Amino acid sequence: MQLLDSTIDFIQNTKKQFVNTFVTDKPTSEALTKFVDTQTEYTKSISKSVLETAVVLGERTNVYVSDIYKTSSVVPNLMDFWTKFSDKK
Repeated sequence: MQLLDSTIDFIQNTKKQFVNTFVTDKPTSEALTKFVDTQTEYTKSISKSVLETAVVLGERTNVYVSDIYKTSSVVPNLMDFWTKFSDKK
């Protein structure tokens, strides 16, 4: 999450620097800077939400697959087949 936030900050700070450098009208510059700040907050909240959702889905998928593996007779048989006939060196 820290890397993602740092990347977002880098991009958004670059936008602000561009505005401060090339937009000479003060009210326009302030409005654009405020817009970039709002974009930053929104992007960080969306990235956090997506990451949290992905973590929960990954955990639940792991539990689901583990349950299938434990209760299925097919999966262990396939694993035995693979182990028996795979090339071991």
